[in-house]
Amino acid sequence: MLRYFLALLLLPSVALAQLNPASAPITGTPGDVVTIGAGGVAVDSGIQPSQCRIFSASGTWTKTSAGAVYVEVWGGGGGGGSGAVVATNTVASGGGGGGGAARQWAVIPASILPSTVTVSVGAAGVGGSTTGGAQGGISSFGAYLSAYPGGGGASGAAATASGGGGGGGNGQPGGDASGATNGTPGNFAGLYGYGQGGSGSSAAGASVQGGPGLTAGAGGASGGGLSVGNVTVSGGVAYGYNIVGVAGGTAPGGNGGTSGGTYIVGQPTTGGGSGGASATTGAGGYGGAGQTPGGGGGGGGTTQTGQTPGAGGNGGAGQVLVCQ
Repeated sequence: MLRYFLALLLLPSVALAQLNPASAPITGTPGDVVTIGAGGVAVDSGIQPSQCRIFSASGTWTKTSAGAVYVEVWGGGGGGGSGAVVATNTVASGGGGGGGAARQWAVIPASILPSTVTVSVGAAGVGGSTTGGAQGGISSFGAYLSAYPGGGGASGAAATASGGGGGGGNGQPGGDASGATNGTPGNFAGLYGYGQGGSGSSAAGASVQGGPGLTAGAGGASGGGLSVGNVTVSGGVAYGYNIVGVAGGTAPGGNGGTSGGTYIVGQPTTGGGSGGASATTGAGGYGGAGQTPGGGGGGGGTTQTGQTPGAGGNGGAGQVLVCQ
């Protein structure tokens, strides 16, 4: 293991631009083996990959040649919390957004890797149907790299804010929110991409937009609550890579959406889900799903007694990319 870390120190770093849409237009279709041409990954680091494989499910990577291997690992995003169900003329928050997952990357000399490496892909955090959302799963490339998940957002509640899930960090997952308390973020140390925490809804019912991750998963936006005078509130806006903003569900009862389209290998962050809107005479809007890999799900919208609260959106699943 010491040999592995020394080898990494001796290698020039790989700029994210070497695997961005301009230099390597690889669409993120799960399971594909994608050939990179002469205009693909830059060679100043010594990497001249002929193939990249995207793992959307756990499996086994097989070494095919000598040289260097680029590995990129994303954890699973946290699920958004559901909206609340409250009595008429009750002020309440909407569901909190799920936290974005962390991302880790490294250049590993093929010579120190075994012939096969076990790849584990973290599950998406499930959005709550009537409760808070769940934490996502850890993704890993053997014992070499691990990326930690985002935490789940809290459900809405009467006269109480809902917390957002914590963003995944270095060696530590984002915690689930509890009531008005945001989930604890993972620690920020080392070469790592840190997930953005999910956004919570205020005790007065206001929704809050999601935020982009730091070269990792974006946090989900919160759902809309009910404000003074039985007024419904639209869901929070979601943000992601090169995305100005994906609107939340429109009050009353509109559903949230997913920020971002198809993931492009090398883009520095993925989008979160936008929030669902609140309602008074029907179901609350559901939160949008986080973009795969690693985006946090949006929070659900609140409604009144006898109706169904909006469910929180699922987080984006984890993913592992290996180029050789």
